[in-house]
Amino acid sequence: MTQLMTAEQIEEAQRRASELRKRIDKNRKADPMKRRNRLLESTGAPAVGRGSAEEAQQYQEAAAELAEMGIALGQWRLGVLYANGEAGFPQDYAEALRWFRRAADQDSVEAQSLLGLMYAEGRGVIRSVIEAARWFRRAAEQGYATAQWLLGTAYVNGEGVPQDYDEAFRWLQAAAEQGNPGAQWSIGVMYRCGLGVKEDFIAAYAWLRAAAAEEVEEAVDSLDEVTELMTAEQIVEARHRASELRTRIDANRKHDPLILHLTNCNGSVTEPRL
Repeated sequence: MTQLMTAEQIEEAQRRASELRKRIDKNRKADPMKRRNRLLESTGAPAVGRGSAEEAQQYQEAAAELAEMGIALGQWRLGVLYANGEAGFPQDYAEALRWFRRAADQDSVEAQSLLGLMYAEGRGVIRSVIEAARWFRRAAEQGYATAQWLLGTAYVNGEGVPQDYDEAFRWLQAAAEQGNPGAQWSIGVMYRCGLGVKEDFIAAYAWLRAAAAEEVEEAVDSLDEVTELMTAEQIVEARHRASELRTRIDANRKHDPLILHLTNCNGSVTEPRL
């Protein structure tokens, strides 16, 4: 796309992209877990009761302008506005899919993950967990933590891929190491229950404590449960390991706007929701 633009147009597009990113970061909520039931909302777009009408209008114009210029950031953000019916846009899944696809074709990991979610939920398209897993994998293989969690979840449930706890653990751990709180919770439960990994209460404690520190409310209950199963010596060791884990996670942390839910001891993961 940039080959079709003049040097001046590229410079202007980059400037607008930078301004949009700053506006998004300014509006982003600090606690993404409170928004887990509408994953597509995690865009920072000013919505009703959040930001002025002028800010919403500016966001709308910037996203639309960047999208029409062929910039993936604008394309997938515009797709989110259509998917959620925000900032003056009508809710239109077909239009959302169109923009997600355009961004995904440019290897936007966010768009690829959102396309997968649309297929997983059957929003604007015939539901296909196989197609969903294919898009999750494309983004996961680029190192995107949300997609790694989504793909790990698919392996836990056997949705679109064979049920495989070992493979699930591999992808979930990759996401957890990058600071994804839902993945941290899932890994903690997998250690607690021995799913895809040898049962290890100390490791479970460390991961659940990391998730609890990110205000994953259910992780607090899980942490209490595993603590009751541990000796005093194990708890001391677990606290030490949790501190080391926190240091490592902070060094690896990447922003992850899309949040899922927990792996349970019965080997299932609650369904993701847009």
